[in-house]
Amino acid sequence: MALALYGVDYSPNVERARLALAWKGLEFERAWIDFDDRSLVLELSGQDRVPVLEHDATVIAGSMAIVAHLEERFPEPSLTPADGDLARAAEAFVAWFEGPWKAAFNGLVGELQSGSGESSAAREHDAALAAGLDRMEALLDGRDFLFGTFSAADIAAYPFVGRAAGLAPDDDALPEVVMRDHQRLGQAHPRLRAWIARLDGLPAGYGPRGPEAR
Repeated sequence: MALALYGVDYSPNVERARLALAWKGLEFERAWIDFDDRSLVLELSGQDRVPVLEHDATVIAGSMAIVAHLEERFPEPSLTPADGDLARAAEAFVAWFEGPWKAAFNGLVGELQSGSGESSAAREHDAALAAGLDRMEALLDGRDFLFGTFSAADIAAYPFVGRAAGLAPDDDALPEVVMRDHQRLGQAHPRLRAWIARLDGLPAGYGPRGPEAR
């Protein structure tokens, strides 16, 4: 078995793949590319975004597609709640995060890039991100993780939402600014703060505060 992860530093999508690989205890080659030269990834996968996972003769592009592949090929330790209802709810959460949540996130980044940070569209995107925090706060009522046990849902959200607690405070790239400054954790989000701290405290290598991949 050979695993190689193609990525760049500080990417929340790459962090997702690293989280899944580390959770499953899988050794992999760290194949980081030049941020401005995507030719290797384009040749390998037919598209230029990271992460890309090469698993023997199989190439998988996209962070949550990589998580799903690893869950299928290496089912233990699992990233799927054992309870069927929770498993389906976790799957729906990932679909929401990859769909409406990311649409709001990318939309706000676009508005800020165009200098339209005070537009009605920007305010709508900002409100959608705030509602997302409230949704996750509610899910954590009585739970350590979003759906009871650590799952793909936590992996989907944490690298993005964790910035709300101040990760990468000096990064002024617009995606980082949106993750950090447009997700406001207040007194109404104590469970979400605790969840972020809990994932921050996972063993070294699991998340953005751990060392680079083994």
